[in-house]
Amino acid sequence: MNKIFSTAIVRMTVLYVGVLAFVCILFSGFIYGAASNEIDRTGMRQAIGFHNMLGNFFVDESESERLRVRESLDAKRRLRVNLFLVNLAVIGGGAVMCYFFAKKTLEPVEESVRAQERFTSDASHELRTPLASMKTEIEVALRDPQLSIAEAKDLLSSNLEEVNTLHVLTENLLLLARNRELGEMRSTDIARLLKSTAKKYEPALKKASMKLTLDIH
Repeated sequence: MNKIFSTAIVRMTVLYVGVLAFVCILFSGFIYGAASNEIDRTGMRQAIGFHNMLGNFFVDESESERLRVRESLDAKRRLRVNLFLVNLAVIGGGAVMCYFFAKKTLEPVEESVRAQERFTSDASHELRTPLASMKTEIEVALRDPQLSIAEAKDLLSSNLEEVNTLHVLTENLLLLARNRELGEMRSTDIARLLKSTAKKYEPALKKASMKLTLDIH
């Protein structure tokens, strides 16, 4: 189960990081496009300003254009490097946060699955006990060729008690399941529960010449 949820956390983290990377790349594309246009416009304004101020005699048009293009390319290269580093930091830090949020998101689901597994295990154990008792009594009775009517009635009475126990147990388990789903767990009187359990198994203990003593304070 831990492996399944670990895989789910990794997959959810990858999904979150993918969405984050897509947003970062998209946003960086807009920033780069706008900044590139602004760099080109700024370089052009500067070139026109120098030309108007100094005139053609002092300004070499071809050299000025080459210088403007080189400065523009350098500025764009620095912009790309900065955007790459910023995105790398954002995605790296976001990956850690995405893993944390994915783990927190799946924690209630994992706990719910574990509670369901515990409930299923407990319910199976509680249901198997009376069924095993009934099965044993019936098998022993069927192997006895001299089974009397009185013994058969005792057997049916004992099985009826077990059936009633199963009925009550099933109702309690269904109630417990509904309470867990609603998140409403009522308090339980442990002393009363122990006395009821001891009373239920009292006939079986007498048959086995055993005695159960409860020391409840």
